[in-house]
Amino acid sequence: MKRKVFAILLASMMVFSLTACNSGAPKDQGAEAQPSGGGASGGKFAPNPAYTFYSTDEGYDAVNDPDAITFDQMRETYGPIPKWEGQFFAHGSLKSFEVEFWRVMKEGFQKFEADAKEKGKDFAMECSAAQTEEDTEGQLSLVRDQVRQGGNAIVLSAITDINCLPGMEESYEAGIPVYAIGSELPGCYGFVGSNGYMVGQRCADYMAELIDYQGQVGIVVGLTSQTATINRTNGFIDRMKEIAPDVEIVAQQNADWERSAAKDITKTWLTQYPDMVGIYSNADCMTYGIAEAVDESSKVCNEDIFIVSIDGEGEMKDLIRDGKVSGTCSLGSYTMGMVAYEVAIRNFCGQNLPRGIFTPIWMIDQSNVDTDDLTASGYTFPEYE
Repeated sequence: MKRKVFAILLASMMVFSLTACNSGAPKDQGAEAQPSGGGASGGKFAPNPAYTFYSTDEGYDAVNDPDAITFDQMRETYGPIPKWEGQFFAHGSLKSFEVEFWRVMKEGFQKFEADAKEKGKDFAMECSAAQTEEDTEGQLSLVRDQVRQGGNAIVLSAITDINCLPGMEESYEAGIPVYAIGSELPGCYGFVGSNGYMVGQRCADYMAELIDYQGQVGIVVGLTSQTATINRTNGFIDRMKEIAPDVEIVAQQNADWERSAAKDITKTWLTQYPDMVGIYSNADCMTYGIAEAVDESSKVCNEDIFIVSIDGEGEMKDLIRDGKVSGTCSLGSYTMGMVAYEVAIRNFCGQNLPRGIFTPIWMIDQSNVDTDDLTASGYTFPEYE
């Protein structure tokens, strides 16, 4: 199929006679919120409105989208979630449950479902993941299965920027919007996740203070093609130049989200740059390897060298408690999952949110490592009309 912007069109009689749910505070962006049965599957789920989708040929970067807003701004602007008729069914398709970040996100999906049902809302979900974070074909097959099942939304964290694009196109043909979570995707109907550039800035602020605004620093990056990698890296570099001109970034190398690769890179750096005082990592999955390499060396974390990371799940919290990692910027995968389903319902109900919704972030170190994520993030469960 040619990738192009397309809409599901309806006869005018259907436009005026069918109603999926009440409209909130509509904004002239994204979906047109006209009622249709485009995404329904045999009458099992609520009929989808007629969304206008984006081309999968076109990339999307929420950081550079002037209309993107924060989760708090969304709640303040659009109010309670409107009523809807029928069952809203959401899919989740994540990278791999081998990684704790995605396991915790699934728990967030499930908690949102439980809260909605406790409040009497007809909401259901399912979540699947590829066998490994290298199983690109397996993940695409799962997305295609979800499209065949029907439903009202797919929340997708794709292994690469392109491996699930054919599934996204099939989803759009079926009238089902695909929301990118954690990292933007070409053609995504919406994005829910952290502001990657701001995450990089927050980590730079934290690192600069730890190393007294001077010294040599290395950066271990993820997949260089992904928007999350680019923004997290650029935010750190730009901010460090601004606040700590005496900090020298002497090395930058990609480990492609792999623990073993990050460990090997760190071992090399500790020999090549004996005066290195800080290592910044784009994600905890790589930082585990960094911490192992430092622990096996003559250097001591939080004394000779400081390690700053991103994600903030359980195993990383243990390393912070033990002084093996200095701190991590939590992206709150648990709350991120809940926000994603809330965004999908709001768009379904005609609120037509901005395309990008940024979720809360916060630094975790030994001072707050035992604070639960809901408290630290400030998240509250949604209100419904």
